[in-house]
Amino acid sequence: ITSILQAASPKIAGKVYPLPAPSVSGVESMRHRMAFINPFNLYKRTCDATGKPIVSIYSPDKPYKVYTRAAWESDSWDATQFGRPYDFTKTFAEQWDELNLAVPHVALWNGDTDNADFSHDVSKITDSYMIFDAMDVKESLYANGANNLTSCIDVTSVSQGEMLYQCLMVDNGYKSFWCTFCHTIAECDFCYDCRNIRNCFGCVNVVNGQYLWFNQQLTKEDYDQRRKAFWAQPNFIELAKAERNKLILSLPHRYADIKFCEDCTGNYLYHSNNAHDCYESGELEHTISCHDSRKAINSAYSGNLIFGPGFVYECQNIVGGATASAFCYLCADGLSNAYYSTECYGCDTIFGCVGLKRKKFTILNKQYEQPEYEALLPKIIA
Repeated sequence: ITSILQAASPKIAGKVYPLPAPSVSGVESMRHRMAFINPFNLYKRTCDATGKPIVSIYSPDKPYKVYTRAAWESDSWDATQFGRPYDFTKTFAEQWDELNLAVPHVALWNGDTDNADFSHDVSKITDSYMIFDAMDVKESLYANGANNLTSCIDVTSVSQGEMLYQCLMVDNGYKSFWCTFCHTIAECDFCYDCRNIRNCFGCVNVVNGQYLWFNQQLTKEDYDQRRKAFWAQPNFIELAKAERNKLILSLPHRYADIKFCEDCTGNYLYHSNNAHDCYESGELEHTISCHDSRKAINSAYSGNLIFGPGFVYECQNIVGGATASAFCYLCADGLSNAYYSTECYGCDTIFGCVGLKRKKFTILNKQYEQPEYEALLPKIIA
């Protein structure tokens, strides 16, 4: 972690101001970061820009200013208008909190959506309802941590799914129900930790199978008859889960789901190299204690790093590339040399900022010239 901390540390006029080494575990660090994030709860409130009713992750009793995404991204306002000089008689936390209360926040992070107003932290969502942390979803309900879905309901951590219901951690699934930890399945029910299966019911640890009933091979006719009779029972869900769970307990299981990885530890990892204590992530390189991330490199103690972040530390929900940054969340479009900032787009060399778009050399949203910035920031850090 030393090299990551050194690369992520502030560098001012050629001098490095080293970040402290982590004093808590990766799990505790995640708890700290997630305390700032509301991933699922939606509320009705009024847009402070238009006065119209909106849906937001901020409840109406919260003191924050909240704009619709369109109003927030418009040119009608600039977050630097809320900038303020640094006051050395107050702590940085006090001043940052005052700025956070003054600057408008985005009601929902939902880019490129159509008829999907009740969705947050999403992109490319169409005709869907209650979708969270997802991308490329169509005609689906109640999904979280998903991408490339069509006509799915009640799914979590699913990738490339069509007509799935009550599925968890399924990759490449079609017309399957109540399946968990499965890869490449079609027309299956209540299966667990299976790969490359089709027309299977209640199976566990099966690879390359068809017409299996609780791991027992049947003919197509027998399978269809049993399935039809089973589904006709009013309590078939409870019966199937009970029988499947007995089978789960009777069989050995892999210690972790790690695929196409080298020198990695954690769980639900794929196509990664030298990633340690990482979870539900893919295409990582040289990362430590990261979760829910894609294509991140040289990063530590962070989550939801998507498409290119590198050399970041203690960051959450960073999309579209970032480098040499720490303690930031909900930022996008390329972040560089940013510290203690949130909801900033495409910014470089900022400290303690909120809601900025493509700014440079700002502290508490106040614009400085480079020499002024480099003279002031070391005093704040000290």
